Amino acid sequence: MRSGVLITATLPVTSVSTRRTPGVLGWHQAETVLVLGQADGHLDFERMAAITFCSDESVLQRDTTYTITGQFGQDPTTKRPMLRHNAMSQVDVGPFASSLDNLAGRAHLSAIGQVKSVHFEEGTRMGMPWNAVVVVKHDYVDPLTAGPRQNHFRHYTPLPSYWGELDVGVTVCINASLIGKDKETSSFVAQAVAYLWFKRHAATSASSARPQSVLFRHWLNEPLGYRAQP
Repeated sequence: MRSGVLITATLPVTSVSTRRTPGVLGWHQAETVLVLGQADGHLDFERMAAITFCSDESVLQRDTTYTITGQFGQDPTTKRPMLRHNAMSQVDVGPFASSLDNLAGRAHLSAIGQVKSVHFEEGTRMGMPWNAVVVVKHDYVDPLTAGPRQNHFRHYTPLPSYWGELDVGVTVCINASLIGKDKETSSFVAQAVAYLWFKRHAATSASSARPQSVLFRHWLNEPLGYRAQP
C-alpha cells in the first residue's frame, strides 16, 4: 500500500508561475500562502511552493486564489511546505476579497503511512498524564529533484486503552485539519478528526497473512493532536 499525504487548501498565489521542465505539458512552480492559526490566537503565513503539471494556459495566476488538492510534503533543508498537483485538481475562486484570517485551519489532510515507532511523553490534559506518540512515515515525490523522499508525522493518541494496538509496522490512515506549525521543530500541527489502522495478525504461513482493519473511531470530544516533521 503506497503511503502519502494529500492536502486540500484554499491558497492565494503571490508570484508569477515559472516553467521548470520543457514540453507541451510540464512542471510549473508558483508561490502561495498557507494560512495557519496558532493556539495563542495569532496567525502564521507560511510560504508554500505549488508545483503544477499543466500547459502554459493552465498555470496558477498571480493575485488569484485557488482551492487545490495535491500531494503535501516538506523540504528537508528549508522546512518549507510544498504541494504537487495537476491542473485538473485546482479550482479558480478569483481574487480573495475576504480577510485571510478566514483561511486559518481550513486546510484538510488525508494521510496514510506506516508506524515507525511508538513512545510515551508527558501529557497536559486533566486525567491524561501521558500521551502515546506514534511516528508515521509517508512518501513524497518531488518532481524537480532526483527522486522520492520520506517525511515523518507524529500522531498523538488520546485514550490509553488503544495504545497497545498501535504497533510498529501498522498502516495508519488519518483525516485531519492543518492548524499550525511548531516553532522549535518546524513540525506542522494538525487536529485529527478520525483514523483507521490496519494490523497484520500472526498466521501459520506467509500466504495466509493479510492486513485487517481493527479500528475506526471518530474523536468528537477528545480531538487528536497530529504533527508532521521531515
